[in-house]
Amino acid sequence: LPLLIVNLIGLEANAYFYVASSVSGLLAMIPAAVSLSLFAHGSHEQHRMIQHAFASVKFALWLLMPSIGVVFLLGGNILLLFGRAYSDQATRLLWMLALSTLPMTVNFFFFSVRRVQQRMGAVVVCAVWILSITLGLSAVLLPRTGLIGVGVAWFVAQCSVALAILTWYALSRRASH
Repeated sequence: LPLLIVNLIGLEANAYFYVASSVSGLLAMIPAAVSLSLFAHGSHEQHRMIQHAFASVKFALWLLMPSIGVVFLLGGNILLLFGRAYSDQATRLLWMLALSTLPMTVNFFFFSVRRVQQRMGAVVVCAVWILSITLGLSAVLLPRTGLIGVGVAWFVAQCSVALAILTWYALSRRASH
């Protein structure tokens, strides 16, 4: 993404992107860390993997929701630490990246479950899908909408994978009953 941003809208925009993505990366650590814990627990108790997964998702969302609220309330002020231009240019991007951690949570937990099951095909497909949508949509949106286009692309990519995972899960549950 940084190379795409530099080539399509410039170096300055890339600096704004870097700071916003770094701040939102703090939020992404929540589902990443909790899903890693799920992977460790699931590796030892595979028979309880789904129970652990739901409890872990619930815990991650319990931590994530107020954190996203803080970013929406104070994100502009947080970015002021880097200068007025960062706050002016990257706050909306930060909000979009923060929102993206919600579908990302679903994706991280699906990836952990699949890693425990040693069934990585779907994980690879999902990762390639996220990469393709993010880069492709960013390339289209950046020149038209500016930096927020990257946030929209990332959000759409994460949501599309999360929606596919939740649909697959619902259909597989229905088929088993």
